[in-house]
Order: sequence, then structure tokens, then C-alpha cells
Amino acid sequence: NMAEKSRFLAISDYRTKIVTAVAVAALGLHILLFAGSEFGVVRLDTEGSFVATLNTLFNSGTLVLIAVLALATVIFLQNAHVSNVLAKMKSKREIDDQNERLAFTDEMTGLPNRRKFESKLANLLDERLVSRRPFAIAFLDLDGFKPINDFYGHAAGDDILRQVALRLEGAVSDKGFVARFGGDEFGLICPGIGTEEEANVLGDVLSEVLCAPYDLDVRKARLSASFGFAVFPEAGETAEDLLHRADTALYESKRAGRGKVSI
Repeated sequence: NMAEKSRFLAISDYRTKIVTAVAVAALGLHILLFAGSEFGVVRLDTEGSFVATLNTLFNSGTLVLIAVLALATVIFLQNAHVSNVLAKMKSKREIDDQNERLAFTDEMTGLPNRRKFESKLANLLDERLVSRRPFAIAFLDLDGFKPINDFYGHAAGDDILRQVALRLEGAVSDKGFVARFGGDEFGLICPGIGTEEEANVLGDVLSEVLCAPYDLDVRKARLSASFGFAVFPEAGETAEDLLHRADTALYESKRAGRGKVSI
């Protein structure tokens, strides 16, 4: 177990007033270093590199705390208050989590944003380039959204975008990934769609879902959506190719009229 793998390394005779001894976990774990207000994570693979790194830190006289992330406990603390340090750890973790959510989430709808979509696509593509299993991505654009904004106002338009997001999430469920790119454009990643026929069926289903009336207080509004699908590997084997083909298919749908699906 983790406790049995831990060992202690005595550090002495260093010309520093801060560190005199430290308990160190098994080599190869991630070590979290606190130097003043700075935070960093290093991975130490061998005893030589481990000791050399510690020596550098000790001689610099800036090391305040060493914590082993895998154990989630404080290993050594000197010249600092535990409560303050732990509060800083929690605060930084919360800030990091919040920043990550903001970086990958569309604020309007709560959906993942385009950055998260592209990250998800890259991960799936790495997997499918090995397995060669097909999948599909899609871009969709709402037809007639601008007149809604102009006639009912931007608050009503925002409300419709949130309703669209809920409908897409409900229709796709755990079978796919939905993101909002901005404006009235959304993206889909469908790991289980393997053919153009299946993509076309999904597009028709989602089109029906999005065509139902939208509630705007006592009023109702109607919209349609155009879809552009690209299926791996026929449409391409890189993210750039797939995104370009989906965008081209969406353009063809928009040219053909409202509520169309192009592959």
C-alpha cells in the first residue's frame, strides 16, 4: 500500500534556516512544491534527480512546504501556519477548477465551448486512428434566428439558445457530445454514428426536435436548423479535414434551404 511504499529521507547540514528535515514519499510520485506564493508540480523518476532537485531547492532557501499529491497530506511544514497553507491549497485548487470551467464552458448555455469540442475531437481521433472505427461530427446552425433577435429582443434570443442547448443535450444524451461554438452555431461529436445513412437519420431526428415551438413568456416562436455532417475516415483523418468538411456540408445545407441535412 501507499504507506509501505513511503520512506523517510533525512536532510541536514544545509545552509538554510527553513528546511532541516523532510519526509519524502516513494520515488516517482508527483510532488507539489510551494515556494512563497508560487506553486509547481514536478515528477521525480530516479533517486539521483530527486536528491539533486531537493538540494537546489534547499540551498535557495525558498522551500516552504512539500506535499505528496497522491497521499493528499502534508509531509513536512516549517515556519508556516498549517491552516494558512491548507487554505491557500484549497483556494488555488478552487481557482484552478473555476478557471478550467470558464475556459471550456459556454457561459450562455452551460454547454462545452468550441475549445472543449476540439479537445474532445482530438482525443477521439487519436483513439479511432488506431481502432479505425468510424464516427461523425456535425455543425448545426439555426435558421431564422436573427429575426427572432430583432423582433423579440436579445433576451428572448438568449432564452431560445438555452432551450436549444437543453433539447440537443436531451436528444443526444450519452450517445454524443454537444457544444456551442458561438452565436446560433452548435457542434456535435457522435462516437456511435458510423455511416452517412446513420448521420442523416440523426440529423432528421434533431431537426424535428429543434422545430418544435419555443416558449417566450406568453409568446411562441418557431425555428429550424441546418446540419452539416462529416464521417471519419471517409471525410478525412485529421481534425482539420473533418472540421472543414462539416463546415462545407453546413454551407451546402444553408444554400439548399431551411432544415436541411448534408453529409
